[in-house]
Amino acid sequence: MSVVEKKRPFVVVRLSTVQKARRDKLNGIYRYARRQGWDVRVVENHPFAPKFASIVKARTPDGLILDGDTTADTVRQLFPVGVPIVYLDRPALSDDAINHDNTGTAQLAARSLLNLNLVHYAYVGTNPGVEWSCQRGVAFANTVVAGGGTCSVYTSGSARRVRSDATRLRAWLIALPKPCGVFAAMDLRAKDVLDACAIAGIHVPDEIALLGVDDDEPLCESTYPSLSSVAPDFLRGGMLAAELLDAKMHGLATDAVPRLYGAQRIIVRESTRRYPVRKHAVADAIEFIRRNACAGIRVEDVVAIMKVSRRTAETTFRRATGLSILNEIERVRLDAVQTMLRTTTRPINLIAQACGYNSDAYLKNLFKKRFGVSMRTWRILESARGDAG
Repeated sequence: MSVVEKKRPFVVVRLSTVQKARRDKLNGIYRYARRQGWDVRVVENHPFAPKFASIVKARTPDGLILDGDTTADTVRQLFPVGVPIVYLDRPALSDDAINHDNTGTAQLAARSLLNLNLVHYAYVGTNPGVEWSCQRGVAFANTVVAGGGTCSVYTSGSARRVRSDATRLRAWLIALPKPCGVFAAMDLRAKDVLDACAIAGIHVPDEIALLGVDDDEPLCESTYPSLSSVAPDFLRGGMLAAELLDAKMHGLATDAVPRLYGAQRIIVRESTRRYPVRKHAVADAIEFIRRNACAGIRVEDVVAIMKVSRRTAETTFRRATGLSILNEIERVRLDAVQTMLRTTTRPINLIAQACGYNSDAYLKNLFKKRFGVSMRTWRILESARGDAG
């Protein structure tokens, strides 16, 4: 007696993988799809990708997850009525879309900058009329004012006039009351602010503390100073899109599926790292540790960066941060360990090597002492937390 193989749902995903944010969303879709046994075909949303129309016409999909900028005309022309569709980050909120919680992200950014107790706060958006950017600006300004602060909002000019916008942005930044906390709509826009500050001679973070969105790590780590950023839970967004599509393909109620995904946390880098009495030697030391902790650096290496005696370095560092130099190196390494446990499937011995530990046994003992559970258990708990949302 032959066994009839169950048909796997065929799902087409139209999503660019050029940006890290979209790759993370795709990983979320894949994570859900693997559990459900879907046959997933990804179509890149860029000019050099295979033609979307030819793929969906060759085999009718059971469901589609589309980038939010896919036009209504494209949908009407290509897809038969009744094929379930879910949009990922569509400009307008709707029942068939999963969107980033722009309000929640801006509120998180505002609270973070308000904690720095600055004189003034400001928001730098993208091009005029971009809805998600406007939402972030309104929510940020409202949260700042509710927290007792004052807020300015930069209005960009035409997207075609890049040079004139850079000049206007520079003049606007110079005129801001300082010290000022600036929230940029995304990391690329935050880089524009950093570039303008560098030309204008505005020191970041002394005069302007700068925070972006997306945690685009290659960009954030390559700027000077390195860029602090709100890290949205793009993985969760992809999983929610797949979950919503699954319910639609099975004709189930979709009310229980959340339509918004939020931010995981703020990744603090040098652009917002301020001290009650700022010590540039300490700032340089912290940046050096953050960039090199996993390369096996020692306290002596940090002292050399500070260019003072070891005793003075330790005293100055502890006074500014509340930690010893060794404690800070360990903190950064363990943060890297947690990130790798959360985002990769690497075995523990390789994680130990990558994070600057010569012995995985030493790391296991240190991790359990610090966090109360083994590395393996922590990884399982984090995975379950991510699946549950």
